Amino acid sequence: MKKIIIIVVAVLLLVGGAVGATLFLTGAFDEKPADEDVSESVEGEDGEEGEGKSKKKMKKGEKLETFYHHIQPEFVVNFGARARPRFLMLEVSASTHDEKVLEIMDTHMPEIRNDLLLLFGTQSSERLLTTEGKKELREQTTNVILKVLEKHYGEDAIEEVFFTRFVMQ
Repeated sequence: MKKIIIIVVAVLLLVGGAVGATLFLTGAFDEKPADEDVSESVEGEDGEEGEGKSKKKMKKGEKLETFYHHIQPEFVVNFGARARPRFLMLEVSASTHDEKVLEIMDTHMPEIRNDLLLLFGTQSSERLLTTEGKKELREQTTNVILKVLEKHYGEDAIEEVFFTRFVMQ
């Protein structure tokens, strides 16, 4: 019986030591340095903060959180010559650092989808077969979404656009 108690105590000590070592090595016992605020603002022409622009406060070394908006349903468009029409299926996602932009995109999704469908329908299959063509379309897609959001939001609302599915037939 004494053997079992000794073994259990030894195991508990080892587990406790491992937890303590892990916490120590990850810095859980370190004192936090004083929070230094770093201001990031949009300046107007006179060097003053622009009207209607938000001042984002973040702590030094803190990373901005990224939010993704997956535009659903995917886009399916036909394009190309009438003799041999081609089809393009795209899934598009946009990234932003402002969670409020996700709601604005949802509100104005019909306008965004319309403008993107018009853009995708004007593409040539030869151009989209190249990596440069896909990158160019990605830039154009970003600009189309930015144009709509600037009209309703007033500033650059998205960072990047990603094609999460790209099928051409």
